[in-house]
Parts: sequence; structure tokens; C-alpha cells
Amino acid sequence: ASPLTAHAALAGSVSSCSTDRPRLGIEVAEARHAVTGDRTVTVLKVTPGGPCDQAGVEVGDMIVRWNEDVLYEKQDFVRCAQRAAVGDVLDLVVVRQYPQPDGTRQQQHLSCKILLRSAHLAPSSAASSLRSASPAGPWP
Repeated sequence: ASPLTAHAALAGSVSSCSTDRPRLGIEVAEARHAVTGDRTVTVLKVTPGGPCDQAGVEVGDMIVRWNEDVLYEKQDFVRCAQRAAVGDVLDLVVVRQYPQPDGTRQQQHLSCKILLRSAHLAPSSAASSLRSASPAGPWP
């Protein structure tokens, strides 16, 4: 069983009608960690070829930091997305869990750097990314 349980049906893309808004290519929802009970911002969908896909973000990842902002709930994510602009370099920190043979889960923090581009660019040129991993530590 997954350590995440759906807490609220808050799924939806963060988008805007403005042409100067960048696209991230993910849908997120607020969830609760089954073990700690902490609220998390969890990735529900990743658009193939989109900026977050190119950066290595995966379905099930928990987004815990957007640049310097710690994310506890979907509204934190939405607020950060609304402030983002084309040309910004976004540093997302995600926590990914890996099931172990003994039934426990190992956590890994991944830092994904994304150059935000216009939503009107083709997916292949939508982002530059660099992904680095760090061992699980106190999160966020």
C-alpha cells in the first residue's frame, strides 16, 4: 500500500489565459502521508515531454519545496505557480519513495532545476533541466 492517501479532490493544472505564463506540465493534489499524517503536494499527472517530465518529476513524487518556499498544501503550490514567469529558473525539491524488499520504504530527495519557458513552445524545447539526488534527510 502506498504511504499516501488522497485527502482532497484538488487535482487540476495550474494554468492561466495569459501568454506570458510558463507551463509546468504537471497536475498536483493535496494528500496526507499515511505514516506521518503530514499534508503533502503530490504529483498526479506528468505531461510527456513537458518541463517537469524533462526534469525527471514522476507521478507520486511529493513536492516539498519550490525555490525557497516550503510547500505544505496545494494552495502553496498554486501561489508559487502564479508568481512564476517565463525565464525563471525553478528549483523543485521532490521526495520520492522506493519500496524495499522488507516492506519498508526508502526516501530520496531530488532537486530538479527547470528553466521556465512559454506554454506556446513545443514540448521538446520547453525546458532545460538538471536533476540531482540526495539521500533522505529531514524534509523539506
